[in-house]
Amino acid sequence: MEKRIKRKRFLSLLGVIFTMVLLFTFSGRTVKAAGDNSFNTTGGASKTYTFTDNSALIKLKTDKAGSADFIVKISGISKGKGDSAAQVYITDGEGRLCSAGNYTTPGKKTKFSASFTSKKMVCTLLISKPEKDKGNNKKVTVTLTPKTYTPLVKKARSLTAKEKITFVQDKGTLYWKLNLTKNAKLKMSISNNSGVLVDSKKKEIDTIDSDDNSSYYYLQKGNYYIKTENDADISLLSPLSKQNIDLSYSAIKGTVWTRNTKIKSALKISLNKKVSGTILTKDSYKSRYFKLTLKKKAKISVTNNLKTKGKGDLYLLDSKGELLDINKKLPAGTYYLELVGKPGPYSFTVK
Repeated sequence: MEKRIKRKRFLSLLGVIFTMVLLFTFSGRTVKAAGDNSFNTTGGASKTYTFTDNSALIKLKTDKAGSADFIVKISGISKGKGDSAAQVYITDGEGRLCSAGNYTTPGKKTKFSASFTSKKMVCTLLISKPEKDKGNNKKVTVTLTPKTYTPLVKKARSLTAKEKITFVQDKGTLYWKLNLTKNAKLKMSISNNSGVLVDSKKKEIDTIDSDDNSSYYYLQKGNYYIKTENDADISLLSPLSKQNIDLSYSAIKGTVWTRNTKIKSALKISLNKKVSGTILTKDSYKSRYFKLTLKKKAKISVTNNLKTKGKGDLYLLDSKGELLDINKKLPAGTYYLELVGKPGPYSFTVK
């Protein structure tokens, strides 16, 4: 949530700055169309335009809704720095900012993007000469080249065992269905926005952070959803948000501990026998109990082999559930081990 709040504040500030710069740069100036005033961002061919005025407009079109990345190359201008360099702005059909930047190096191929909420929408590419070139009436050449297109998704689909998808989402929520026929270990990452893993009733299980690191989720068989949201609320910016989902999953091998959640339902174990199992994501830090019977007085030790990020803790309890010192000799009787930890696979041996 903190990440989203910071992002909204940043976008609000960006929108205000954009509006001020746009008004300052182009207010009172004559902006003429360059070339034939049209470029298909989803087409396959490059197109070249020329203009001599201080600034120029090029209309951007598409064959389908989504986000289009394209390369801009500007020649015939002077090199500049910061706001004194050539300026590039792309706005959508409702005047909202899609992307913008300073064009500092003549002839450098630079990527920009345009967002189309429908295939009928027309975006605008606005180019302004560097400050030192304004009024010189020299010819400027602009070459545009389509690069990549990302489709606008209005309805989420079911996901398979291995997916890597990039899509554009409008304001609102999408639920991507995940049908697990077996208990599964899920590896997943979502970029640009945070996602949420929810159960079949769309109740939250865990948040999927927006970063470069993949997270692991241990799930019981059944239906789940990956919830992606776009809560864009800045009227000066395009509402479309590009997102990536990268996931894969495989069956969990061995036992999944789901029933030994209370002392009375503890799983029976024996000395010198390895105990292995997995704690599910939904059961993170919920206790799991194991019953051990000593036929004679003994001092026990526990060997842990934790195969998950973070740690789990094992506690020794008496028959009444009271905590004991695991380093002392124990009389014959019944004892319990309580395991508390993060989701993932565990193994231990009592000797």
